[in-house]
This record gives sequence, C-alpha cells and structure tokens, in this order.
Amino acid sequence: MLFRMDERAEAHRQRAADTTDSQPDQNLFARPEDRNLAPLRAAELPTALADAVMGELEPGEQVLWCARPSEARYRPLIILLGVLDGAGMLVFAAVLFVVAPELLSGEPWMIGVLLGIMAPSLVGAAAVPLHVRWLLQRTVYVITDRRALLIRMRLRTRTGSFGPGELKRLRKRRRPDGSGSVIFGINAFSYLDNVDEPYRLLEALAGQADGAERGRK
Repeated sequence: MLFRMDERAEAHRQRAADTTDSQPDQNLFARPEDRNLAPLRAAELPTALADAVMGELEPGEQVLWCARPSEARYRPLIILLGVLDGAGMLVFAAVLFVVAPELLSGEPWMIGVLLGIMAPSLVGAAAVPLHVRWLLQRTVYVITDRRALLIRMRLRTRTGSFGPGELKRLRKRRRPDGSGSVIFGINAFSYLDNVDEPYRLLEALAGQADGAERGRK
C-alpha cells in the first residue's frame, strides 16, 4: 500500500512542478505532497482510498487530517440492523407457520406464491447490515489547508468538496469519551473516535471565510 502511495505522491509532485515551473522552489510549500503521506498512513487507508484522496488534491494542497468511520463506533448500528432483520424473519416465519396448514388444505400453491414474493425481500433485508458496513468501509474524511473532502467509493467515486464558506453551520455531537460526529450543513464526518481535532481544524478553516468577509468590508 505504501509503495502505491509513494508512487501517487511522486505523480502529484510532478503535476505540481509542471504547474509551477515558472516559480522558485521555495514557493512550492515545502513539498506538501510528501507531508500528505503522513496523515494518510496514520489513517491506515487501503490503497484504493489512498489513491482516491491523492487524486483529488490540487497542486500544493496539504492534508492536515484524514480518517475513516471507526468500525468500533458504527458496529452497534450494524448489530441493530441485524437484530431488526432477524426479528422480521421470525415474524414472517410465525405468520407462515400459522397460515401454512390452511393453505395446504385449501390452495397449497399459494405457499409457493407467498415464498416467491417474500424471499427476495428477506434476502434484501438480510443484506442491509453488510451493505451499510461496506459503504462505511469505503468512506474517507479529509481536511486540507483549503477545504474539507468527503470521499465515498461506490461503483463510482463520489467526492464532496466544502470550502471555508460552506462550513459556517458547523457543530459537533460529542460523547463523553470524545467520539462522535462533526456536522456542517447537511453533511457530516460521522462515527469518529475523536471529534475534537477535526472540529478544531474545520472551525479554523471556516474562520478563513469570516476573515475574507471582514476584509471586503
């Protein structure tokens, strides 16, 4: 994974050099492409997610913080979904147990129809916890010196990019152990082990917009 990340960093560095070849080296922000690797390594990103992050960065943009939803934090949600699915299946089995004798004595073909209708729904419901877990595992949150990124890798990679002006409605939901979510507008960095650091960084980033507004006045 780290080898691929280093390759991506080298390509990104070359892209930055190509766009700034008329400027002296001291203006390249001390090779931020190299410093970008530290937050990515700390987040222990899979290669695909690390490549997605590096591919989204603009020349000279520096990653300040990076994390994925913590499995320890969203595991209760997965368990709850599994329990609800199990309860639904038990209810269906109980209903089938009650009506099956009647259907067998009258119109037995109705059991096949009932199973044919309900089976896909039950299979789909059973897959919901696994699907939610898959979605969260392929999500990464990034804060740079310019913006916040919310990257979701599905069949297609979707990236939400939020500049300082889009972070004004910033708040956090913090549990006593420091975990929780950072919310900005209708978007959120959810299931975090520690909300304080990303909240502080996003607050500082949002302050850039306030400073720019005051400067215009």
